[in-house]
Amino acid sequence: MSGFPPLGNCSDSDCDPNATCGEFGGDQQCTCKVGFAGNGTYCEDIDECQDRYTNNCGFYGGGTCVNTIGSYTCKCNNGFKYKEESGCVDIDECADSALNKCLPLAACTNGYGSYACSCPSKYYELGSNSCTDPCSNHTVLNDLWRSTSNIHNYTDYFYNFDWARCDLGMYGWYRFQGEQNLRIPEYCVPLYSCGVHAPMWLNGLHPTIEEGIANLTACANWIACCRWSRPISVKMCPKGFYVYKIQSTPQCWYGYCTEDQVNTTTTTPTTALRTALPTTFTTLYTTTDIQNVTSGFTSAAHINSTFLTMETPTTGSPYTTAVTNTSCSARESNVSSANSQCFPDEECRIVNGVSGCYCTPSLNYTTVFGYAMPEDISTECGMNQITVSYSKCNIELLGFNTSSLHLKDDNCTGVFEIRDIRYITVTTLPRSGHCGTELVESSSYFTYTNVAYLSSAFSLLTSSTNISCTYPRSMKNVLWFSTSVLVSESNLSLGGASSYAVRMGIFQDSNYTILYDDPGGWIDIHVPLYVGISLEDKTPSTAVLLIKSCLLTTTSDTDTGRYNVISDYCPYLGDSSLYVEENGVSPQGRLSLDIADFAGSYSRIYIECQIILCNTTSGTCSPNCSQTNPTIMDSDMDIANLTVGPLFIKGDILSLFFFLLIIIYL
Repeated sequence: MSGFPPLGNCSDSDCDPNATCGEFGGDQQCTCKVGFAGNGTYCEDIDECQDRYTNNCGFYGGGTCVNTIGSYTCKCNNGFKYKEESGCVDIDECADSALNKCLPLAACTNGYGSYACSCPSKYYELGSNSCTDPCSNHTVLNDLWRSTSNIHNYTDYFYNFDWARCDLGMYGWYRFQGEQNLRIPEYCVPLYSCGVHAPMWLNGLHPTIEEGIANLTACANWIACCRWSRPISVKMCPKGFYVYKIQSTPQCWYGYCTEDQVNTTTTTPTTALRTALPTTFTTLYTTTDIQNVTSGFTSAAHINSTFLTMETPTTGSPYTTAVTNTSCSARESNVSSANSQCFPDEECRIVNGVSGCYCTPSLNYTTVFGYAMPEDISTECGMNQITVSYSKCNIELLGFNTSSLHLKDDNCTGVFEIRDIRYITVTTLPRSGHCGTELVESSSYFTYTNVAYLSSAFSLLTSSTNISCTYPRSMKNVLWFSTSVLVSESNLSLGGASSYAVRMGIFQDSNYTILYDDPGGWIDIHVPLYVGISLEDKTPSTAVLLIKSCLLTTTSDTDTGRYNVISDYCPYLGDSSLYVEENGVSPQGRLSLDIADFAGSYSRIYIECQIILCNTTSGTCSPNCSQTNPTIMDSDMDIANLTVGPLFIKGDILSLFFFLLIIIYL
């Protein structure tokens, strides 16, 4: 202070305990310390946790801010650690074995805030100790009653129960071993076989040694070949036998069948031939059958060009056949040297002098009260369509006309479809009014209903089955079920490969479940707007949605009245009402903001956003907005432009009137 007289004097004792006395421009004054605000004589703590832009704890969703006097600390969640420049960031537990509890031989896969352990394909997890090879750790079964040659009949079922066995309560890895190695058959085994009422068979091919453990399905034949099913894991061991991870049967009088194991070293077709076969062929044929059928083929192309077809004896229309243990004479000249085979619910026999595949007569036991029971029907509730499937054989044997299947709208009729067996299917969209579909909404769910009708082939009897699909009322479902013009849609590619659809809408609530979907509706500028964006279901799990930019405009084609909400992946820091809930962490994006300051003097607004798809395996997808550069490399990423609007500001009746006139005119 020497050299000139001070304009003011102070000492630390004159200041607030959280301030210091210092010289500024020749004057002495009390100034609050960092982390405090006030005039120097009075200072109070700044709560940095009240504003997400004054702390970096939650930028990556990995922690929470804890205010302290004059500062703050970050409390990181499990799986995250604190870095001063970035806040709470993910810990790569897989980079250090001390940070994870993966078993010996197990592979560690790092996730966001966590990690996952998985055993190699030829091993399974045994308790919490190790990855174990089931070829050396299994239970051996020598039950002769499991043989497919142990056959009983309909009379035994009603009058003699002593013969029936039970696999209820089985769980673990098993090997079936008789005088020679046994295996579970790969075809539908007839009722009352294998010492049980409902025999269990393997719906799929046994794996090779190279394929490791295969996860397949075991089916129980009770009236229908796969009336009930259980997951089953199968492995071929180096010594040539199979082991199975078996779950308990659905109830008693069910059991797993066995047959003599084929010598796979001489009968297993090559990988090229197996993968070339159609799906129905490879999922239902036995290894022996595939070898027999493909033995004359020289290449995969040879199989594809000559794959067996025959004519159905009832209609004469061609269909692709599947293999069971029953053969039918080929009816096509180009496959005269091969055997054409039947589906699991069919058998090869001669009817009226015609040899062919006909529905198995034993399925007539499903004729309860003369019409199809609901359990004979499969309903698949998808995002893009609802599919109702009937077994063709069941419906025919129940006496219904297979061509009569239709929904409420009788223009929506059934078609034939071939999967494991032949089905009759009918589809509708999850949309109100499509094919007579009706929508029932609640605050939590969407439920789409319809009715499927079948007419008797011999009488006036009509069977009706109520169809219902219920979906949660989530942001994604609201967007993808909406037909409003105020929902914008575009397409994006991931790394220049497949294209995926993306939708954006404006919501009225913080749960993102109620859209602004009325083109003539009003918005209240004093209520926050919630912007929701979602990718379609089929997007790869490694893809996340990134909002590159978003802005509010007053028209859709000029720059008049622009307000940048997000630029270069980061929100505008000067707007305390702006909150980006999701960006770069999942297949959807969410943000909310108040628009009163911007929209107060305008009659309508639009919201425009630029979206990209980011592959999490190729680099950083979550922007670090606490730094000048958000570290997103997007030079080779496809960009989708989405625009929602116009949204009319409450009170401007004239603009709404002209907009409605345009819609009516168009």
